Amino acid sequence: MLAIFIEAEQIMENKSRYKSEFGWSIALPETWKRLSRTNPDDRTPIASFSTPEDWSLSLNWMVSPRGCDDDTVTAFDIATMLPGRVELMEASNVVNQIFPLVGKLIRAAAIVMPDGQRALEVVEAIGSPGNPVERLGYSLIFPRRVRGEYRNKVHFQRMSFFAPQEVFHDRIPEVAIAVRSFHYAQRAA
Repeated sequence: MLAIFIEAEQIMENKSRYKSEFGWSIALPETWKRLSRTNPDDRTPIASFSTPEDWSLSLNWMVSPRGCDDDTVTAFDIATMLPGRVELMEASNVVNQIFPLVGKLIRAAAIVMPDGQRALEVVEAIGSPGNPVERLGYSLIFPRRVRGEYRNKVHFQRMSFFAPQEVFHDRIPEVAIAVRSFHYAQRAA
């Protein structure tokens, strides 16, 4: 069983906070830095972080390219209503409507972010016929409500980390702590 769902109070305050141009900040793991944007697009903003210890690793923030319908927003709200484990089928249905899964979902939990926002934390296994688990992916998915938008125009955002299984297990504690520190300076109304 993957023991990566870390209690929120374990978030370290001594990390340096990265403040984005999109209004959010995150306490990055030591040595992790923002990579420059290679494809600036105002409609689907992205931010990527990596570490000189292993440039093949990345932590990525992205926004869904289209707003979600009421059914998706309602399904997300139901799945994240109470903190704790979420049934895999329920989580898969929600995630696939927002950010389609690359692999097979193997863990899902609802959490509450430091700013009070609810999020869906998932782990997926990505493999091939000869090797069912080549890589593991961790994602934290939550709404990105913009001031003045109505419910049916909610976009979702996610922070994600994918790595080979051995590297994933070594890095996920620091990555999960960093991702859970994500918050906006001011929340939209």
